[in-house]
Amino acid sequence: MRHFFLPVLWTLAVAAVSLSRVPAEAGPGWMERLHADKFVHAFMYAVMYVLYLRAFTRSEVEGNVRRMSMIAAVLAGFVIEMLQWAVPTGRHFDLLDLMANITGVLIAALFFKHR
Repeated sequence: MRHFFLPVLWTLAVAAVSLSRVPAEAGPGWMERLHADKFVHAFMYAVMYVLYLRAFTRSEVEGNVRRMSMIAAVLAGFVIEMLQWAVPTGRHFDLLDLMANITGVLIAALFFKHR
């Protein structure tokens, strides 16, 4: 279980930032027009995938560690988006955020497939 400390810590940090009361629209207008926050989402979930991949690989879990890592990161993203909808923090569920999360996971999975 010690292998999962870092990915769980990262997931909790992402959840804390995602559920904070800081407005999601904070930032210059050009960032909003470019949807720059989606790149941040993709990066955070790519890192999450890599951390779970490393943890599953080192823990000698039986099964497809790539698939388990993808499921863990995508599920975390879905749960966090649902919490944004359910918890009154001024944040809301955003399908584009969820798609950016999944995109980050897929990019990382494709990149690390060839390593």
